[in-house]
Amino acid sequence: MEIRKIHEVKHLFITVRDTGIGISKKNQGKLFKFFGFIKDSERMNTNGVGLGLVISKQITRQFDGDVSVESTLGAGSSFTFSFKLQTPI
Repeated sequence: MEIRKIHEVKHLFITVRDTGIGISKKNQGKLFKFFGFIKDSERMNTNGVGLGLVISKQITRQFDGDVSVESTLGAGSSFTFSFKLQTPI
């Protein structure tokens, strides 16, 4: 977790990293779409239905936040959730 000030507003960043097979740049856009399966990984993930990251992004946006991904094939992925922090008046 990290808190940073961006344009005088504090933001909370939570990053989750894995050391899995990674995701190519061309497939990263599919991660946040309903039933957005990645053909290269279908044999790896047979239990999912392609909704987890979509739901995570929707919930995060309800709290005026966002989710992003950084990934490299063969080197794993990082998912970062960011939220604006409310400051007392």
